[in-house]
Amino acid sequence: GVIGYSPKKDVGNRSSVMLRSTDKGKTWQYLSTMASDPGGKLGGFMEPGLVRTKTGRIITGLRNHAPENAIWMTYSDDNGKTWAPVWKTEMIGHPVDLIQLSDGRIMASYGIRPGTHTNPGGIRACFSSDNGKTWDINTEVQLRNDFADNTDVGYPETLEIPGGRVLTVYYYNMFGKYYVGGTTWKP
Repeated sequence: GVIGYSPKKDVGNRSSVMLRSTDKGKTWQYLSTMASDPGGKLGGFMEPGLVRTKTGRIITGLRNHAPENAIWMTYSDDNGKTWAPVWKTEMIGHPVDLIQLSDGRIMASYGIRPGTHTNPGGIRACFSSDNGKTWDINTEVQLRNDFADNTDVGYPETLEIPGGRVLTVYYYNMFGKYYVGGTTWKP
């Protein structure tokens, strides 16, 4: 998935679209629009994080620039040809990375920047037990919250490693320098 910006006639429509390659990435063609925001009234839908689940469903988490910085979701059950209407989750942060754990749960990891929410910033994760339809904010895990008023943190990527643990990596900017960090943990 990629971000699509509309032409001048629809300024503010930041959409996420699905492209498809049938020649191992040499050429790409438009397949579908995952989420669109004509006029930018909802805050746009950018930087999609996708996972294909064991059932074949493609779940997409979307960055949003409305004041609350909520993560929005959609899914496709037909290989990305059509998408469910987007909905706002209780997860706050951006952008989101999605994986399916070996136990079947879908895990979202995301960065939250201080000043965008009442809680401290850092790196968080949340879980879905119903193939991405609902996300239980009560399962949210705070992996890091020690970035000292850092307003430039995020872009996590997570990988499940042997033994039921995961490695979540992310970047952060401290004292004018960029760093890559990682947390190994058990969800």
